[in-house]
Amino acid sequence: MDSSATLRHGAGRRSSRHGRGGQRRVANNVLWIHSRQRARTSCTFPPDSAMEVEFTASFSSQFDQAGIFVSVSPERWVKTGVEFADQRLHIGAVVTDGRSDWSLSPVPDWMRKRVLVRVSWIGDALTVRAKPERGGFQLVRVLPFEPSLGSFAGPYVCSPTRAGLTVRFHAWRTTEPDSALH
Repeated sequence: MDSSATLRHGAGRRSSRHGRGGQRRVANNVLWIHSRQRARTSCTFPPDSAMEVEFTASFSSQFDQAGIFVSVSPERWVKTGVEFADQRLHIGAVVTDGRSDWSLSPVPDWMRKRVLVRVSWIGDALTVRAKPERGGFQLVRVLPFEPSLGSFAGPYVCSPTRAGLTVRFHAWRTTEPDSALH
């Protein structure tokens, strides 16, 4: 799948009719979820494949973010991408398996640039890489991820501290995985 779309997210929007304060719908085998915490779309993410998203955003408020969300269950998921925290832009990941951990690395030169985030699933691991336009891939994270897991993945946007974040996704595609973990 290769597509282009704009996702908007605003703090405070929610629907109490669809569990955990979110709206869910499926169209063309794509799951769309919008909740107070995040907006995302997703499709099946099989082992030995990769997913990429490319986007441009103007991040300005604490925890504005966009990237790829990989979901197995509410207790097991990964989100990775670009996030504005402590007045600086970062590339990072949150890995949740019962409990969450968050890793960040500053990338101030990526502000207002087109960014590509890539998640590859090879064997029993996910490898996350990202790069700015006209830049090389940077390793973000390698994490265990069993091949037997049924998962979904796709682009996400989150802006928990303000309304009105708009992120232009230039591409969303599945492709062959990286040939090596790192």
